[in-house]
Amino acid sequence: MTIELFKKAMETLNQKSEAANTADQYFEEHPFDEAAEEAFDKAYEEEFEAFEKAAESLAELIKIDNKLAQTMIRTQRDRIEELINRLAA
Repeated sequence: MTIELFKKAMETLNQKSEAANTADQYFEEHPFDEAAEEAFDKAYEEEFEAFEKAAESLAELIKIDNKLAQTMIRTQRDRIEELINRLAA
């Protein structure tokens, strides 16, 4: 695993998170719209898959277990991205 591959995984996660947030907001505004619910479910699933991939990438990159990588991404996402960007420069 390289830093560049991890950066790509995080970029994908950020894009999927943004899409899930947008879908969630629309669904909250239109709670009886089945298409909005389906779009939210799909966006959330894609975000979770991207999260899992990013965690696996981080775990492999810095040689930690996957649960710790998940926790780090959930709680220190901005700091991790900042550090990785510095290392990749």
